[in-house]
Amino acid sequence: MEKAAALLPPPPEPSSDDSFSVVFRGARDRPLHQATYSVDHTSLGTFPLFVVPIYPDADALNYEAIFNRMEQQYRTRDLA
Repeated sequence: MEKAAALLPPPPEPSSDDSFSVVFRGARDRPLHQATYSVDHTSLGTFPLFVVPIYPDADALNYEAIFNRMEQQYRTRDLA
């Protein structure tokens, strides 16, 4: 038998990419459907946000949104 650690993938390279999920609650009488919503934020600007209902509880509906912020790398070239 091999060591389990030998079967694990290598750790990711350091990066400025940022990915995380947020679980939030909403009113039961105003449900959000699974869809992409346009969000307008004063610092982040306008961006699409995909929202998924995950489970209801006694007081609210619960949703999850996954954020993937990836560093944009630009290459320059001489136009002359």
